[in-house]
Amino acid sequence: MVYYRHGSELAPRREEQGWVFAHMGPVVFGLYSHQPTTWEPGSSVKDMEHRLDIRWCDSRRNAWVLETARADRYPGTPDEQLEAFAHEVLRAGRLHTGGMDHRQPEFSYDSIHGDTLRMKFAPFQTSVVGKHFINDKPVAYDDWENLDSPWAEQAFDSPIVCVDYGGVRLIYDFEKWTIQGNRLEPVALGTPGGPTPSR
Repeated sequence: MVYYRHGSELAPRREEQGWVFAHMGPVVFGLYSHQPTTWEPGSSVKDMEHRLDIRWCDSRRNAWVLETARADRYPGTPDEQLEAFAHEVLRAGRLHTGGMDHRQPEFSYDSIHGDTLRMKFAPFQTSVVGKHFINDKPVAYDDWENLDSPWAEQAFDSPIVCVDYGGVRLIYDFEKWTIQGNRLEPVALGTPGGPTPSR
């Protein structure tokens, strides 16, 4: 299931050969589904302010590809940029779907940027380490942090999460079920540096 903002925000948009191509201002993207999809346009979704076009795929064995590029890679109007991007993806992007019917499905894609991405299916509750590859090299997930942002940090395979926001620093230990920190009151809604009120 994929959500698209309903209306002019994603215009122009076009569909071709299993791809949906869209222009988003500074970026163009194409989203491919190996299995057939259906649309539910203008859907209302709980807690979402705007209506959405929802792209569904009911298959339990599917592969999605998201290809992106800077819009200024292509000259012309947004319509012309999108057409050029779609043409390049359909000409230079290479989908390899022959392994999707295997007992352990496998899928790969040669991107327009010259990289090959390959994935092997990882059964539920099994690790993806050693099953995802970029240019035939396994993705080193062990080197990634679980969380790495200006507000939250968590090392790979660590029970410790550190949160810093609006003058509050809290350290959660999910192994010992403890919380430590300065326990300062959070910054009030709407103040500089504080949280933005939800609508």
